[in-house]
Amino acid sequence: MPEISVILPVYNADKYLQECLDSLLCQTFRDIEVLCINDGSTDKSAEILNQYTQKDNRVRVFEQENSGPAKARNVGLFNAKGQFLMFCDADDAYKPDMCEKMLTALKEHNVDLVMCDAEIIEYDKNHGRQEGNIAYHKLRHKGFYELTQDLRSRLNILLWNKIFKLDLIKKWHIDFPSGYKSDDDSFVSQYLCVAETFFGLDEKLYCYKLLSNSIMGTILSQGKTDSLFDKIYSLRHTLDFLTKNELLKKNLWILYRVLADITYPLSFLSYEDSLKYLKTFNEKCLIFFDVETLKDFKTLRQCKEGNYLRVIQRWCVKYKDQFRFYKRVEDEKDVAYLLLGFPIWKKRQTQKSKSYYLFGIKFYSKKRGLRHEK
Repeated sequence: MPEISVILPVYNADKYLQECLDSLLCQTFRDIEVLCINDGSTDKSAEILNQYTQKDNRVRVFEQENSGPAKARNVGLFNAKGQFLMFCDADDAYKPDMCEKMLTALKEHNVDLVMCDAEIIEYDKNHGRQEGNIAYHKLRHKGFYELTQDLRSRLNILLWNKIFKLDLIKKWHIDFPSGYKSDDDSFVSQYLCVAETFFGLDEKLYCYKLLSNSIMGTILSQGKTDSLFDKIYSLRHTLDFLTKNELLKKNLWILYRVLADITYPLSFLSYEDSLKYLKTFNEKCLIFFDVETLKDFKTLRQCKEGNYLRVIQRWCVKYKDQFRFYKRVEDEKDVAYLLLGFPIWKKRQTQKSKSYYLFGIKFYSKKRGLRHEK
């Protein structure tokens, strides 16, 4: 039986797949299996996978119709034979000693979870990530920690920079919310709710490529925002898990994840979709909490009470001015100050004159002389 199972969902990744598989099979720690789930690829990915099964019996391939990475990872979970579990994305790669160092850290420090740092590679210039989004992938907590409520809320929820205990996953029936793209959020959050200890390994062992055609890259660089609604259903999956196992009251740190999931998409959604998102979020996720539990989370409380405009005004920068009682508006000729949408003061400037208005009535005008270049 292998000691480590590495789960690798594959969808139309023939451009990167060989490099990825080579990095896994050339690990200094060889007691691993690589579970490749071909998610209905239409390129040469299936052909490449079949070639690798012939070269190395540690590669196991599973086929499914295109159903998304969550279902693919669940297939991997069901078939994993190792004691420990790791994940990789088909367009990324492991450093040669990643498995060895991750497993050694987990055993030496006797922890439930190990996270390493990553080498960030800007493979495509139009990947769409902001600096803050890139920084999220970095290791911030180094060394041994007891997993407190506060620390659980601050650890990143990426899959590929961690090693998990498979027996803990199976004991609590932790899985992925099939059909939704924000599946890693749910899996890692569930695991953090039952894990007790953590070690941050200060080494860049994972090679993470910033691509424009990745799920998040597509959202950010191409403006395809439909999948942002998946965050609602992924979070619902987590809250169902906590409720079913009577873990919710012990893990109110999850409210920080709830807050992130309610606010982050608002930067990318239209005003109409923002309203729809908040309403759906309220109906699907905030039903798990009463107002008293949300007392320290103003945004969540406002959403639960149906004050969606207040939430948008606070968190969606591009719509902030739309709901202010007082604002400044400027175009090529006019500068105006509006109160509740009505102009209370305005300056109009042309080449010939400059005029001032109070409540729409002109009270001062001055002719302007033409300036000539010397």
